[in-house]
Amino acid sequence: MAFILKATQDVALSVTITDKKGNPATVQNGVWTSDDEGIVIVTDNGNSSASASAVGTPGVATITYTADVDLGEGVKEAVGMVDFEVVAGDASVFNIVAGTPTEQEPAMPSPTEPLPAGPTPTTDPVVPSPAEPVPVDPAAPTA
Repeated sequence: MAFILKATQDVALSVTITDKKGNPATVQNGVWTSDDEGIVIVTDNGNSSASASAVGTPGVATITYTADVDLGEGVKEAVGMVDFEVVAGDASVFNIVAGTPTEQEPAMPSPTEPLPAGPTPTTDPVVPSPAEPVPVDPAAPTA
């Protein structure tokens, strides 16, 4: 399983070297490497420690620590590895792009000016206009 690292992060690395029984062991010529420096770079800090830094591109890279476990004249190489999956960092930049301006549709004509304040039709008696005939009540007394 890969160690998840955001594209904006670094992480400290250290290696503990033991024999098969878990006893501390000594090695020589330890070297840290990354199999894809376009994803993660590794910097050797000495004393079996390093730092891994995401470059910014999402992907997977393997960090390897290789050392000579034969402390005599010969070379017997041992390797330790860890996979890093680099994922996008938290959103921090918003780029807003405007399209090409276009003309608006013509506006609708504005409504006429409001009437001045006065009596409202709901409270005023209905007065017929002169063009309308006044109804006559046949039961009403004549003058």
